[in-house]
Amino acid sequence: MLTRKIQQTGGSSYIITLPKKWITQHSLKEQDEVNVSVRSTGELLIHPNFSQCDYQRTLNVHALALDDIAQEIIALYIASADHITIIGVKGEKKSKVKEVIGGLIGFEILEDMADSIVVQSVLSSRRITFLQTVNQICAMSEAMANEAVATFLINDKVSAQSIIDRDIEVDKLYFLMLRNFWALVQGKTTEEQVGCTLSRAIYYRKVATQFERMADHAVKIAAVAKLNKQAPPGFKKKFQQTADKILPLLKQAISFSKDIKKEGAYGALKVVNRAAAEISQLYKAAVKSDYLEAALACDSLNRLRAYTSNIAEVTIDLAILEDK
Repeated sequence: MLTRKIQQTGGSSYIITLPKKWITQHSLKEQDEVNVSVRSTGELLIHPNFSQCDYQRTLNVHALALDDIAQEIIALYIASADHITIIGVKGEKKSKVKEVIGGLIGFEILEDMADSIVVQSVLSSRRITFLQTVNQICAMSEAMANEAVATFLINDKVSAQSIIDRDIEVDKLYFLMLRNFWALVQGKTTEEQVGCTLSRAIYYRKVATQFERMADHAVKIAAVAKLNKQAPPGFKKKFQQTADKILPLLKQAISFSKDIKKEGAYGALKVVNRAAAEISQLYKAAVKSDYLEAALACDSLNRLRAYTSNIAEVTIDLAILEDK
């Protein structure tokens, strides 16, 4: 850690010197502007003026597998890359690149050449805020989970496919949320722009991650519904009775995580802990009846229970940290 002495100039202003190594690292010179922000914890942050430059990267996908190409592009998106030149794209790799770009909010293809694609971010922080993104992820995932259970109970193939198709929209919002989160961590945006403190942003990222995983398991339940397999007598009634205890907690989790209410979190923990045994019995009954598809649905219902528990626990942690 470097230390600097505060100097006074002009009677009412104070200055500190900046490390030469830092100036050189960011290619700064005299008269260049830097961003200065104050966090709620009292930290003073100084960053290069990101508005004057784009974060540009080049990605060579020639030797990458298709899944690795997707992972690399998404990682650059989350890392706040503004301009990506992707080279070595031919045939199915070009199709894969276009597919991935189409799933990222605010990324557009500027150039599509024979063996390269240039992508540019057109995102505006004013269009959709970090907290708005988190709220949308939570609301969409909660709705998908409720609808997935309903489709499983009546084997509604059409509604089940609709739930499966919606998962990509949750993924888009999730990647955007991560991009905005890391922009805050890197100092590209401020707490004022994000609408919450860094500690709150870390918390909301954890909450959104749990809800995004709920959406994944809603898809798994919907996939079982599409199989339209006959359930053993009485199984779906017991499944519904257990689900009726778990699903309302998802909406409660949205509420107590938004307001950081540990009382609501403690109440949810009591219910999810009691429901664990019921889901375990359902799972065993499905396996015993050779209804393995329903066992998968039971596992996903248990994941919804566990993710709700995780949200409750981090809410209690933050509430105590903030002395609520």
